[in-house]
Amino acid sequence: MPPRVKDIDNGYRAAMKAMRDMAKGRHVVAGIRGEKGAQRHPPADGEDGAGSDLSIVEIAAVNEFGTDDGHIPSRPAFRATFDKNRSKYERAIKIGVGHILDGNSTLDVEFGRLGLRMASDIQSAISEGIAPENAPSTIARKGSEKPLIASGRTRQSIDSEVRAKRSGRGT
Repeated sequence: MPPRVKDIDNGYRAAMKAMRDMAKGRHVVAGIRGEKGAQRHPPADGEDGAGSDLSIVEIAAVNEFGTDDGHIPSRPAFRATFDKNRSKYERAIKIGVGHILDGNSTLDVEFGRLGLRMASDIQSAISEGIAPENAPSTIARKGSEKPLIASGRTRQSIDSEVRAKRSGRGT
């Protein structure tokens, strides 16, 4: 009688599915997106008026990169948070791949976890304060040294999403 061979998967199917998913351009984004970001910024607590003509995402971008005239300095909450936590995110990806290979998770679940972690880290960075602090005139008007804190809407607008590349149009 010929010898028998028993094929044990050991995660091969899960790994191949993850590879196919990644080949489709599946990825995670964290930040201010869509309808939340398009909302106009309301006045801060204690402020009179209609708020800003800028949307929440525009205000976040102005703070992230600063203005050309230097009136508003660059306060990179998003970039600095990613740079500061990059090794933590890389570890989370390695652990997530292990969960996928073990058959205990999926790429969407692991990317979802990573996105939530990234969004939470950005929110925490804003809560802790992004340097440089607000100008004295802004502190007097808004009552806070910390940028992006007065109404809390920018911080509350940060979330994450797992996306798949759309054919021919990118993401």
